[in-house]
Amino acid sequence: MAACKYCGEKAGFLSNKHYFCELKYKQGKQRVAQMVEYILRNGGEFSSLKKRIKEIAISSAVRLQELDAIYIKTFNKAVNSLIEEGHFTEAIEDRIAEFQQAFQLSQEMLDQDGTLKRVAKLSIIRDLDKGLIPEPRMVVESYLPFHLQNTEQLIWIFNDVECYKQNPNLQADTSLRMLGKNEKRHYYRKVDEKSETVKMVQMQHMGDGTCALTNEHVYFTSGNKKYKLKINNIASTEAFKDQISLFREGFDSDAQLFKNIDGVFMYNAINRLIS
Repeated sequence: MAACKYCGEKAGFLSNKHYFCELKYKQGKQRVAQMVEYILRNGGEFSSLKKRIKEIAISSAVRLQELDAIYIKTFNKAVNSLIEEGHFTEAIEDRIAEFQQAFQLSQEMLDQDGTLKRVAKLSIIRDLDKGLIPEPRMVVESYLPFHLQNTEQLIWIFNDVECYKQNPNLQADTSLRMLGKNEKRHYYRKVDEKSETVKMVQMQHMGDGTCALTNEHVYFTSGNKKYKLKINNIASTEAFKDQISLFREGFDSDAQLFKNIDGVFMYNAINRLIS
């Protein structure tokens, strides 16, 4: 006769668990998730929360090794919901830092679904709205293939970016709408899925590489090809979910399109830097 995997007592013929033990286990996990989501949304003492969670885990037979998975799943759900609801604030950003430190969760663990990157980008947009040059929110572990000037601050870097250049000899896709310099798109909500792809029949592939945004330039490099566009020379942009087109001042047929990039973030950041 097998033992119950939750309480260790005999579980009965052809069974490895008691019904009520399993129910208590599931309720314990649910309670932990509810408490974590509550404190992320409303604040509270993380030291007290940790103590209470440990008590629940012991009484519900939730293994301590399982708690990290609960924390991460709940974190992603709560933070993304707050962003979608438009309730993301500096206080919540501070709360996230406390949460990460209290439960000793690495950035890699919390960013499995890209949630921490999304938080960092929102923080950058908020700083730019205040007229501030954002502090670095990402660590570049490899060699940066651009020579930044003394006054430049790296804002974000994207890898595996495809770069295309508009070919004036091919007819452009007239379904795309030009967005003016001073027009701002709301970054806090998802982009319409129907408008996330640009037809590329009029674009010439220039290479795949690294794209970086600073407070002064947009950079792109692919092998021995290098591209630099001054922010103040950008006349307009076209932004979609995973790409952005940049048009230089006085060069309507000289668009640069970057694909596999957060186009909406780039659009919002660039337009705030121009403003």
